[in-house]
This record gives sequence, C-alpha cells and structure tokens, in this order.
Amino acid sequence: DEEKFKNLTTNFLEKDLALIMPALGLAAEPVPMWWTTDFILASPEGTPAAEEKWIVGEFNCSCVGMSRCLAAYCQDTSPNACYTDISA
Repeated sequence: DEEKFKNLTTNFLEKDLALIMPALGLAAEPVPMWWTTDFILASPEGTPAAEEKWIVGEFNCSCVGMSRCLAAYCQDTSPNACYTDISA
C-alpha cells in the first residue's frame, strides 16, 4: 500500500502477473502460494515514481513453514511435482 511503490504494485498485479506463468512454461499451473519477487529499479535516478520501470531479478517459490506442501516441491527425485500432489 506504500504510495512510493504504487506503480510497481499495480503494474505487476494487474498487467504482468497474467503473463508470467505462461512465459515460464507453466500456463496450466497456479501462481505459487508463497512467492517472493526481487525487483530491481531500472529507471535513472530522479524518474517520477509513476514512470519508473522495474525488472524482476529473481523469483523465489517455496513452502516456508508448511511441511505438508513439500510434496509439491520439484527436486531430482520428483521433477514433475505439482500442487495437486499436496494431500488434503
């Protein structure tokens, strides 16, 4: 809700988010429940906040503190793990 980041938040949630999963080849998957994104400001210093451009430096998807979600964690032994692998 920070006004300084309104442009970043609005653009990411309302414009970019719908494009991300297909771009990652995961169009049929939901957005991860816990997903942090590291943004990097790509605009020169002094750019008005409403005109700033941000790029994603990194996505982090995890099951922090939710051991029952570990079944959906892709690893060498379960490379095709999916959210549907989580038991009810």
